[in-house]
Amino acid sequence: MHPSGRVPSALSPVHRGVIELLVTGVTDAIIAESLAVSRRTLSRHLEQLNSRAGSVTRLHTALHAARSSWS
Repeated sequence: MHPSGRVPSALSPVHRGVIELLVTGVTDAIIAESLAVSRRTLSRHLEQLNSRAGSVTRLHTALHAARSSWS
């Protein structure tokens, strides 16, 4: 659940792909390459996911994903 008390809506297929790789601990370069996107595009996806998780770090977002139905 989001810190605001709302349940986030379902993740897009791209965001699910980012989360699946993020929780494995791989680098941004590997995630971007695996998803065939630029690192800048990946950065925007991570910013969106961080916002949805109410976090400021990729670690917190990964933990949130692992503890919720995101992963």
